[in-house]
Amino acid sequence: MATLAADNLVGKFGAMEKLESILALLDLSTVDAVMIILAACLFYVFWLIMEAVLFEPYMRLIEAREAATEGALEEARSADEKADLMEAEYEHKIAEARKEAVKKKLSLVAVASTEASKIIEEAKEEAHEFLTSARNEIAREVINARAKVKEEAEVLSEELADKILLGGVR
Repeated sequence: MATLAADNLVGKFGAMEKLESILALLDLSTVDAVMIILAACLFYVFWLIMEAVLFEPYMRLIEAREAATEGALEEARSADEKADLMEAEYEHKIAEARKEAVKKKLSLVAVASTEASKIIEEAKEEAHEFLTSARNEIAREVINARAKVKEEAEVLSEELADKILLGGVR
């Protein structure tokens, strides 16, 4: 057992010799090696502290900002889609209102056209009645005028005949 412990010590001592030869190649001493190991350990401890105090809270903050940004972007997309739907509905309602207005306008134009046709037809009938009445009146006046002219012609012809027969015309 003593030989085993001695071999173990020699093995460790041999490892020490190997370490010292490596350090000599790098132009470092044993104290430098201890300082490097100590600095690495302190850096690891510093890293753990910084991770707990600074890095993790900072990463949570960045993730929260990204989540808020994504949420805001999603909300903006949703609002944009809602606005597009409202615009389409608004345009549809305007188109329907225009169609209805055109229908009402055409209906009013048709009613006005019918009324205008009635008024024109009544005016034509009144004008026809007036013309017929005027023509009848003119025809009566022509008949009366002819009768009067015929009477006057007969009176004149009788006077002329009497003058010719009775004694002469001078």
